[in-house]
Amino acid sequence: MTAAGKEMLRIRNVSKRFELDSGSVLALDNVSMDVKPGEFVSIVGSSGCGKSTLLRLVMGLESCTSGNIELGETNISKPSAERGMVFQESRLLPWKTVAENIAFGIPKTNPKKEHNAIVKEHVELVDLHGFEQALPYQLSGGMQQRVSIARALVGRPNILLLDEPFGALDALTRIQMQLEILRIWETERKTMILVTHDIDEAIFLGDRVIVMSARPGSIRKVIHINLPRPRDRSSTEFMNYRRDIFQEFFGEQQKPFVFEI
Repeated sequence: MTAAGKEMLRIRNVSKRFELDSGSVLALDNVSMDVKPGEFVSIVGSSGCGKSTLLRLVMGLESCTSGNIELGETNISKPSAERGMVFQESRLLPWKTVAENIAFGIPKTNPKKEHNAIVKEHVELVDLHGFEQALPYQLSGGMQQRVSIARALVGRPNILLLDEPFGALDALTRIQMQLEILRIWETERKTMILVTHDIDEAIFLGDRVIVMSARPGSIRKVIHINLPRPRDRSSTEFMNYRRDIFQEFFGEQQKPFVFEI
């Protein structure tokens, strides 16, 4: 397998249409973008704009109606260990321990003798040492998401896809998990793509923020976040990025954050 984070993701003229009993729905319309190796990209947009659909296409869980998606030289047409995904719900197996849930993500091609070492490495990566034998119901929501992240990473994916992974958490836990995923990104340097409704979260984590239009989803604007990490959410520069993104959704008549520099 190619080393993680070493291949460019290319999304070219991608559209996705769903055929429903009530009629045809165009979810995505002619979306094109590149994601560089090791980049952290945030995607924001209103509900139903196709953000999660785009992640599912990158994962290979859905197929494009038109256009194509490539990772390196490979056209994406089905799920692969090269791409890991974390969903809004932890989706852990309730009868399995933390260690067993993480091990569940190890590809069957890995030698059995390596499994314990891989699990130990990823338990430490998400800071869950001492909880290896705990069951999901014994963990907080944030800890359950850490297990999900570890399970997504044990296959050594090139890309980690994050679909509103902190949406169900309380505000303080959400901030803690943002710091946690940032620490993992800085440690692993994997390509990460985050879908979120939280504009602050998108700015705090992303190298770029992709702003999507309402359905059918298309790329409305790309904003490069030129701020050093760790980022100060109360800084003038941070709030100006927030203002710019708000204006993409609400227009010039609403200026919740205006600063004179």
